[in-house]
Amino acid sequence: MEAELRQYISFTLGPNAWQELLQMQAKIRKQRQEMIYKQQEKRKKLMEYSFIGVFGLVSVYLFYLFVAYLLTIKKARSHDCLMFHPETMEKYYFICVNEGPGIAQSVKEKDEKHLDNTTITVED
Repeated sequence: MEAELRQYISFTLGPNAWQELLQMQAKIRKQRQEMIYKQQEKRKKLMEYSFIGVFGLVSVYLFYLFVAYLLTIKKARSHDCLMFHPETMEKYYFICVNEGPGIAQSVKEKDEKHLDNTTITVED
């Protein structure tokens, strides 16, 4: 079949027409292979960028959760007060870290009431 087609093209279009046809086929095959390769590269890059994007979003979300967790822990511990009473001192002190002004005021009032009730005044 191919031999008959080659003879027909050679007789009708000239002896170089068959060679031109073969060159055109080779050129079309090469262009098709280049196009397939470019499409594969595009898909590969799309997958890479998608992975990087998803990884970035997950990282940001995990960082957000971590910060929220730290803030929750800080909030839960912000009302803890320690009593500091060294042996050589007559007074005691509450050491409160990261408390609100309302809590600090209420602790101060409690401390003043405690001191008023337990203080002995000596008159001369």
